[in-house]
Amino acid sequence: MNKGIKDFFKKNTKDLIVPFAMILFGLIFTIVPGTSMATMVRFFGIFLLIAAAIVGAVSYYNKTYIFMGIAIAGGIVGLICALTPGFVASFTISLVGFIILFNAVLRLYTTMQVRKGEKKILPFLINDIITAVIGVIMVINPFSAAKGVIRVLGIVILIFGVTNLIEVINVYRNGRFVDDGTDVVWEE
Repeated sequence: MNKGIKDFFKKNTKDLIVPFAMILFGLIFTIVPGTSMATMVRFFGIFLLIAAAIVGAVSYYNKTYIFMGIAIAGGIVGLICALTPGFVASFTISLVGFIILFNAVLRLYTTMQVRKGEKKILPFLINDIITAVIGVIMVINPFSAAKGVIRVLGIVILIFGVTNLIEVINVYRNGRFVDDGTDVVWEE
């Protein structure tokens, strides 16, 4: 059995697409998180515009006006996302920050009410205070917070891409694929 590098790429080309794409996107998200975030929001907006156009056309043809209204609303949101991705990203992160902050304040209150006399209250308080601080940061400086989230997402994607690549290489070196007619399985 030939285990050379040419044979590896010949037999595993389709299995390498996802790990290499994950590594590429992970690097991009890690290196330029602001641009990545704006690009994702812009693509989401374009996707919404296309979906709204299709739903609107089908709704108009079928005379289902409720879906046409939904399509118009989706088109407006898509247009806003496509034209102002920085604003949309900042607004979304601020909104999430408010939700996190509100949740942390409620948890702080609940912790103080329920666990008043307990000695092991400190870990709960620290957790709730850290969560509240994260919420405040997301509200005060949403773009930097979003960049941090995108950077962490990039690192995670990069790690998964590298581990997937290692898995493909290990499967190629240590095993063989058997096609049983329903699925391709790995066998030692």
